Amino acid sequence: MSQVTKTLLDLTQRRNFYAGDLLSSVEILRNVTDTFKRASYEPSSDDVQNFFQIISNLLEEDNREKWEDAQQVSILQ
Repeated sequence: MSQVTKTLLDLTQRRNFYAGDLLSSVEILRNVTDTFKRASYEPSSDDVQNFFQIISNLLEEDNREKWEDAQQVSILQ
């Protein structure tokens, strides 16, 4: 799990996204959240910190237009 959050953090820090990248990132975060919820899994503090930094990166103001595009993509599916 640590590798997943670290890799996604690295990718989201590049700040050069398409709408599909945002949607894929959200799906990955959903899977990470499901893993965090498992009683047998104890996330490291780095995992948790990376998780929230990823969310922060995705919600940057610079991504507003891409989120609007992502909404349109989601509606069409």
